[in-house]
Amino acid sequence: DDGFEAPGLEALVTVFLGMGEVVVAAPSQNQTAKAHSLTLSEPVVVRERSLNGVKRAFAIGGTPATAVRVAIEHYLPRLPDLVVSGVNRGENLGMSVHLSGTVGAAREAAFAGVPAVAVSIMGNRPETYQTAARFVRGLVEDLRIGGRLRAGLLLNVNVPAGEVKGVKVARLGLRASKVEH
Repeated sequence: DDGFEAPGLEALVTVFLGMGEVVVAAPSQNQTAKAHSLTLSEPVVVRERSLNGVKRAFAIGGTPATAVRVAIEHYLPRLPDLVVSGVNRGENLGMSVHLSGTVGAAREAAFAGVPAVAVSIMGNRPETYQTAARFVRGLVEDLRIGGRLRAGLLLNVNVPAGEVKGVKVARLGLRASKVEH
């Protein structure tokens, strides 16, 4: 939801190149806290853009969920094998998950029958984006190898600043995280 020019998007593209065909569909502007809203009452402008190493990339004038829907319905010849949303600046914990455009985009993919991962970080350090992107690629590879990368899967992954020391699966709490934008 941080937009087409976001460092988190660049980090994901970098680590997923070579894993398969990467197509980027991202909001043209920052869309923080847009939740799962869809852009319905105004025109959705789609601009094909170039992005280092990517064959097709689209900056879509709408919410993150709209970007996913437009790409799936109008620009991809078939459903993608996976949608990864993020890397979002600022964690999506507790009730904030319901406000997150990053999670909303992943949820839209899951509704379409595509496995999806929303990934967010604590803070805004360049190295944390890279750490999160590498972690998610490893997670995706593990899920694929284990046969758990299935239609409708939706994961919300939060990566701390600093070193990743392990994985903890947690319930969604009631506390909301701060909006950092």
